[in-house]
Amino acid sequence: MVGSANRGVTAMDSSNGADRRKKKKRDIGIGRRGRRERKGGVVAPWRIAGQMDKRDVVSWNSMISSYTVHRLGSKALATFQEMVKRGVSPTPVMLISVLGACSHSGLVDEGKSLFHSMRREHGIHPSVEHYACIVDLLGRANRLKEAARIIADMRDEPGAMVWGALLGSCMIHCNVELAERASMIRNRGCCWIEAKKRVYSIKSVDEVNPQIELVHALVVKLSEEMMEQGYVPETKSVLYELDTEEKQRVLLGHSEK
Repeated sequence: MVGSANRGVTAMDSSNGADRRKKKKRDIGIGRRGRRERKGGVVAPWRIAGQMDKRDVVSWNSMISSYTVHRLGSKALATFQEMVKRGVSPTPVMLISVLGACSHSGLVDEGKSLFHSMRREHGIHPSVEHYACIVDLLGRANRLKEAARIIADMRDEPGAMVWGALLGSCMIHCNVELAERASMIRNRGCCWIEAKKRVYSIKSVDEVNPQIELVHALVVKLSEEMMEQGYVPETKSVLYELDTEEKQRVLLGHSEK
């Protein structure tokens, strides 16, 4: 009897182990296919799901991400809708991917509908990343006032990501007035970097930094080396009426190079 029970436990352990190995092998296969599709052309992401017994959120996300990377917004959105129809709940990261796909494919109304349904249908509170996506989507469509209203209605602090999406769209559509208003409201960009066990604070405009002259010299040196390698400054990013040389100088300390 004991021997029979032991054999039963052994068989069960073996079965569970086989199931775990099967699931791990499936997840690895999904990841590898996703990486291949990101490197080259889309190799029909539906094949990923077609070769699986059961589609879970990992496999759905792999398909959607693949379509998003290759700017196939309509297919990414259709895959997402099919997933929801089958009862699979989306993740916040997946929604960022779908919103990004809508943004790059000009699916403005579809993206807006998805954004406004996040809380109501999926129980997901929009994060700063989701707001940045919807602002980018509206901005690309030159619906800048609508994007600005969404920012004004945010309960959380917009942050550099959201303001950056709006300012980038203002640059594309040459909306100087809104760009100036947004830049006055926006907090100065700030980030931190650790080097040799010390943490340094870096701001976009920080003339009081004791090492500012060294920073400027390094930026100039790097820019000269970039130009020698064929880099051409994107002077259309400067919306003010300046000559080309002055615009290039302004861009030295700016992220929109």
